[in-house]
Amino acid sequence: MRKKTVTILIVISTVINIFAAAFIFLDLQVMQAPDTAISMEIVEINSKEAVIESKIDIDNPNSFEIIVRDLVISLTTPKGDEISSLRIEGKKIPANNNKTFVGTSVVNYGGYSPEKLVSKVSGVVGMKVGFIEKTLPISVEIVSDMEEMFSNIAPPSMNIQTSFDEITQKNVNITVEIESHNPNAFDIVVEDIFIDMKNDTGVSVGNLPIPKIALTANSKVTVNGSGIILIEALNAKFILINISGNASATIAGFEKTLPFNVESKVTIPDLETLLPSKVPTDAVIRSDYSASISGFISDITLEAHNPHNIEYNVKDITIEVYRIDKNTKRKVGEGTIEPGVLKANNITALKGSFQIPYRKMFIPPLGGRFIPEWLEITIRANVTIKGLNNYFWVGMVAYQDFHLFRKDRAYDSPKIVEWNP
Repeated sequence: MRKKTVTILIVISTVINIFAAAFIFLDLQVMQAPDTAISMEIVEINSKEAVIESKIDIDNPNSFEIIVRDLVISLTTPKGDEISSLRIEGKKIPANNNKTFVGTSVVNYGGYSPEKLVSKVSGVVGMKVGFIEKTLPISVEIVSDMEEMFSNIAPPSMNIQTSFDEITQKNVNITVEIESHNPNAFDIVVEDIFIDMKNDTGVSVGNLPIPKIALTANSKVTVNGSGIILIEALNAKFILINISGNASATIAGFEKTLPFNVESKVTIPDLETLLPSKVPTDAVIRSDYSASISGFISDITLEAHNPHNIEYNVKDITIEVYRIDKNTKRKVGEGTIEPGVLKANNITALKGSFQIPYRKMFIPPLGGRFIPEWLEITIRANVTIKGLNNYFWVGMVAYQDFHLFRKDRAYDSPKIVEWNP
């Protein structure tokens, strides 16, 4: 009796499975393929690897439950080289419902560019009734354009400081200090750096190379460079510095070229601040007085010592003479000196004259003496380096006592003084 019962159950089970298989076969004929959407996001990246979060959204449009399993997300190059493979545990998806499959993988691109990679999702989908399971393979290939993922890569920023050093007759030595900052989470190297300098009219005035800059992730590095620019650059209001080079970033095992170009404007400092010292270092005023109908005439000689290796142009040289009586000072004469060139490492004599009317010399201020206690001689001039258009004022003051009218002291000189701006 027991044997007969078992036989009946087997027959019934077989019949059920036959019907189930037929049902599944018929359902598979009408089963709609699930909608599959894939998204990949780089959640972390550095020079050695990238952490990629992959999401597979599968929507079941059927009126029955389906099974999704053996999901594999592979990342390959266009040539078929696999660089990443991620397995995700399967799930059942109820009728007219959807499930999201999430997985995280660590990728090293091994020198391949990730901008054009093929993401392939493979697995099986099907249904199960009783002991009968029927599945179909699924395979979805997506050409993943990951350019947007790398659009936020920032080139290194640069802060440029310049200083002007020794000046020669033709050139100016210049030093450039560049502080570079890498704001990214991966290493960047900038090579073949070239600095081109132009004046405010766009004329090139010089260039200089800069050594390679190697920037680790989120770091700052300072490098220095030096060179020369043409002396004519000091005629400009500013110098435009353009820095170009080849920048490359090491990102998760591959190198990506970055656009790199930086511009900076440098204001030309005042000329007198660039000179090796106040110019000239010292000077002597020599005067030869003679009488005329209208007053005393002084033929004056300015001996200027230029101890530097640069020639200077001097123009607009004016002379002003004051008589000093105790605490009273008043102007009694003025004149000019012809412009000239102060030779390098030499003493140059520049000549001119001025007149002191008798009425100003011999009519003293109230309470003053007939002869003044002192004569104050002030000389001012515009000075520049030969070849430049920018001038700056310099001046000197010297004093003579009343003995200047004695014949045997006609060529007395005021004390040596410094010529100061």
